[in-house]
Amino acid sequence: MTQKVAIITSGTRGIGAAIAQAFQEAKDGLAVSLFFILFSCLFFTSALAADSRSLQQDSLSPQTYKRVVEETDFRQRTLTPDDFLIEMKKGAIILDLRAESAFNREHVQGAFYLGSDVREDKVGALVPNKQKKILIYCTNSLTPKEAMVMSRMISLTVVDLPQFEALGYKNVYRLEDYPSQKGLDKIPMVKGKLFQHENKKGDSQ
Repeated sequence: MTQKVAIITSGTRGIGAAIAQAFQEAKDGLAVSLFFILFSCLFFTSALAADSRSLQQDSLSPQTYKRVVEETDFRQRTLTPDDFLIEMKKGAIILDLRAESAFNREHVQGAFYLGSDVREDKVGALVPNKQKKILIYCTNSLTPKEAMVMSRMISLTVVDLPQFEALGYKNVYRLEDYPSQKGLDKIPMVKGKLFQHENKKGDSQ
């Protein structure tokens, strides 16, 4: 009888130990799961916070924009075609603020497409060095107002120049609106891929 009790007790202890071990493993697994859940939450929270900071950095309040506009010397930052060409030859970075379709049809030689959305990440990807001289132009720079179906009351180069300033680009110059005097034809233009595609399409008809 005593031997049976001992066997039962021993078996009970073995089961108890197994249950305790399983419980401990479950606790360990739960702890690991909770750790990964917390880690994931922290990671995504940090990512969202970074995105939020990025948006805040790109956001320009009306008050700040007004102040930067007042501090910007537009006359000194506006170039004639002749001056624009001189700076081109010196190696200035040229940014096209027009629609992408216009850029793909024709653009100033050596220009990069930026568009009207002046954001630090976009500009920084094209011009990492904020001290580099930048030349900007838009539709109003290249086209006479009477030839445009819809012309802007204010050129994009005028609107965007203070935004470059606010981002720390202090060496940005705009090509004047379509000049009355000669000189624009001196600026070299290149046909884009859209123009080439339209030409091929016309030749095949």
